[in-house]
Amino acid sequence: MSILLNCEDTASIGLDELTYGLEHEIKTRDDESLIECAPLLRRLGNNKTFLASSIAAQLKSRISAHSLMTPFPEPSLELYSSKDFQVRAVFWFPPTMFPLSRRWQAKSLSYLQAHDHEHSFLTIGYYGPGYLTHLYECDPDAIRGIPGERVELIERPSQSISEGKMMIYQESRDVHIQDHAADFSITLNIALKSRIHKKPQTLFNLDNNTVTLSVTSEAAHFAHLFQIAQHLEDTTTASAIEHVAETHPENEIRIQARKHLAHSDPGNAANHLRALETIGTPEARAAMVEISRQAEGRNN
Repeated sequence: MSILLNCEDTASIGLDELTYGLEHEIKTRDDESLIECAPLLRRLGNNKTFLASSIAAQLKSRISAHSLMTPFPEPSLELYSSKDFQVRAVFWFPPTMFPLSRRWQAKSLSYLQAHDHEHSFLTIGYYGPGYLTHLYECDPDAIRGIPGERVELIERPSQSISEGKMMIYQESRDVHIQDHAADFSITLNIALKSRIHKKPQTLFNLDNNTVTLSVTSEAAHFAHLFQIAQHLEDTTTASAIEHVAETHPENEIRIQARKHLAHSDPGNAANHLRALETIGTPEARAAMVEISRQAEGRNN
């Protein structure tokens, strides 16, 4: 569940010292490592000048503003990214102060909607009153992410993310609703890029405890690509789809890839059946039945 941290540290560091610490002092790359990151983030949070300097440097760099600022769910600025960590500043505008905030929420993930996160991350209130977050917990292994699916959500005490307050959100397990910030606020986040559950970000309806939407699933996109590949079949596309089938983090997309491969190369259907059996979800078993029936039809 969400972990509220009490890290009293009055020292101050710059962004370079934080990123050096992430790469050289943090030994693991799991949720436990975020607890180790807390003193580093707390010291960066104590530095009340570094962010203004970072924004000024970005403004002078002539890099596309679109590539720097991401409005999901609120505008954020990437401060650092490596293969293991991402550091961001997230800006929270009350709707009365910045009407564009409402447009972003309408287009993407509203922070007034119950949702989980694809990655575990550590956050600290950096500036302003912050926001109130209403917390819930679920079992990610018991959720397939299908709209309308019923889920068990356990309510946890609400918390305010105000200046100096620190919390860890665990990937796919912690669900929350964030109230509007009372005034302009900033949080700093350290997110892990490694993943345990590898599920797409999901929205929930708390009125009936059901899944509303899997926000970031690429299943529809890949479905179109696989359909196109059926008409442009060659060794290059087959190899690429095999790579998707073996490595993509979403079960649904790996299943789609196996179905495509079994259809285009029926001689290797047994291999794809074994891979689907390893996935072991109801959708994978349904795909196995479909592939087996197709094989029987070709043999008759």
